[in-house]
Amino acid sequence: MTNAVIESLGFPSLRSSHRGQWFPLYLEPLVGSGERFCIGVLATDGIATEAVAVPSLSRLSEIYGAASRSLGWAAELALRETRYHLEQHGIESIQGTRPPVDGLTFGKIRQGAGENLANLARVALLQVSSLAALEGSESEFASHAQHDASIAYAVDANQTRVLSSVKKIVTSIRPELKEYFGLSVAPSQSARPLVIGFVGKRIAVNFAALTAATAAGLSGQVDRAKARVLDLEWLRTGKLGDQLPIPRRKIKCELLVLRHNAGRKGDDGKMLREAERSLEAQADEFKIDWRPFKNTNAMAHALIDREVAGFAR
Repeated sequence: MTNAVIESLGFPSLRSSHRGQWFPLYLEPLVGSGERFCIGVLATDGIATEAVAVPSLSRLSEIYGAASRSLGWAAELALRETRYHLEQHGIESIQGTRPPVDGLTFGKIRQGAGENLANLARVALLQVSSLAALEGSESEFASHAQHDASIAYAVDANQTRVLSSVKKIVTSIRPELKEYFGLSVAPSQSARPLVIGFVGKRIAVNFAALTAATAAGLSGQVDRAKARVLDLEWLRTGKLGDQLPIPRRKIKCELLVLRHNAGRKGDDGKMLREAERSLEAQADEFKIDWRPFKNTNAMAHALIDREVAGFAR
C-alpha cells in the first residue's frame, strides 16, 4: 500500500493531546452519614486550572426537598475554595489538605487528556458523575455548562451594578466615605481574599439582589447572597483584626438586598418569599442582619444613616 493510498484513507488526527491531572469532589448531604455525591471536578495542566460543576443539582430536590438549595450553595462554595487552594499550592497539596467545607472529600488524583483543559475536565466529570452522564452527549453537556456560566455571570453583574449604584449615590453625598468601599482582606495565605462591599467605622456591608424573574435565576441570586453572608461572618469572626479600620468587636455586619419587584403576586410572589426565607435562615444562623430595599437610592441613604449617625437612635 503506497503512501498516497494511506493518506487517502483520511485517518482522523489525534485530538486528545492536551494532558493534565484531575480529581473529583464529593459532598455528604448529611455530615458523617457516609452518603455522598459528586459535585464537580477540578483539573490542571500545571499552568491553568479548570473547575467544572455537576449540572442540574436542583434535580436533587426530589430527594432532599428544600435542603437541596443549601447543598447547591455548599457545592459552589467547596468548588470555589478548593480551586483557589489548587491555584495557590498545586494539585499535590490536595492529598494532605483539610477540605474547606464539612462533609467534603477529595477523590484520587488521576491523569487525563483532552482537546484542551476545559474539555479534559468535562470528559472527566462524565466519568464520575451520574448526573453529568444523564445530560447525554458531551456536546449537550458543554452547551448546558456554558448556559449555567452565562447565568452566573449575569447574576454577578447584577450585584456589581447594585454596589456601583450605591457607591455613586453615597459618595455624591458623603465623598469622605469613598475610601470605605471595596475592602479586600485575606483570612490566611491559603484562603481566597474576601471582598467586602463597604467597611466603615461603624458598619460593614455586603450587597445582593433578589430581582430575577425565573426560579433558576432567583435560586442563583440566593446562593450568592448566602456566600456574601458567609464573607461577613469571616470578617467579623476571622483573624482579621489587624486588617480592619476598627476593632472587630465594634463593627456591625449587614447584608443589604435589592428586591424592587417585591410586589409580585401568585407563583412569582411565592417564589420570592421562599427565596427570602432561605436567605433569612442563613443570615440568622450567623447572626447577620439582612435588610431589603426597593431601590438603590433607599439603600444608599440607609447606609449613610447607619454609618454616619451610628446606632444610637
